[in-house]
Amino acid sequence: MQCLGAHAPLVTEGATLPKAKERPQSGYRGVQWDGDEQKFVALIGIHGETKNLGYFDTAIAAALAYDEIAVDNPLPGGGPRDTNKSLGWLDRDPWDNAVSADIEINSTEKEQTKPEKSELAPTVEISPEVRNYVRVQEQKTTAEYFKTVPNAPHLPGFTYIIYLPDSDRFKIGYTSKPDALGLAKRFKDAKKYFGNMLPVATLEGGRTLEACLHVKFDHLRIKTELNEQFQASSELWAFALYHGHCKIGQWAVYQYMDMHQEDIQQV
Repeated sequence: MQCLGAHAPLVTEGATLPKAKERPQSGYRGVQWDGDEQKFVALIGIHGETKNLGYFDTAIAAALAYDEIAVDNPLPGGGPRDTNKSLGWLDRDPWDNAVSADIEINSTEKEQTKPEKSELAPTVEISPEVRNYVRVQEQKTTAEYFKTVPNAPHLPGFTYIIYLPDSDRFKIGYTSKPDALGLAKRFKDAKKYFGNMLPVATLEGGRTLEACLHVKFDHLRIKTELNEQFQASSELWAFALYHGHCKIGQWAVYQYMDMHQEDIQQV
């Protein structure tokens, strides 16, 4: 935040200053919190019809999805739409919306009611390329924020690095579960999906830490549907082995091994 000091420009007496656009409750244009889905939803009105652009874990991801469609769909009069970027709203801390969402989730003052199917907005199909673009832009914004505020706390959860020997790749993912059991179940799901896999490292910090690591190792990223796999380079091996497993991560690996052994015995 800039402080206006003695050298700040003076405003002529009687001059009318332009009124700043009032920010919506979510913090972003075209973004709302959906209590039923427990996610942020991006909405845009086109030709008198409200279109659903999808559901997202963070408000800034939904805002980027809105901007992507808004720039290609001018207002009925032909003029450009305001976007979150043009309004300068992408410069704010992207994680305060996640905090406000948690407050909304845990609040018992407001009753969440599920809308009837007829009330739901029609869905617009977004290509995988656009979704990947939104995800990568969100990660870059996250990484820049934590460079600026290095002591800021990450979102709850754990970020994990697992090695996939069949393809000689790493996967960097996260879970918002705050305990070893939730992390162990994520390992089990990865085993079902990828087959052979080895948990190499777990770090305290959820989605925000994952995003920072994705940007850090972007030069090793392998273009996949979710852009979460990376070349098994010596650089990434060294990073993972240096950090290893946090205490809860160690317990998660033990629990995962017990789960895997039970599966083998059932077969």
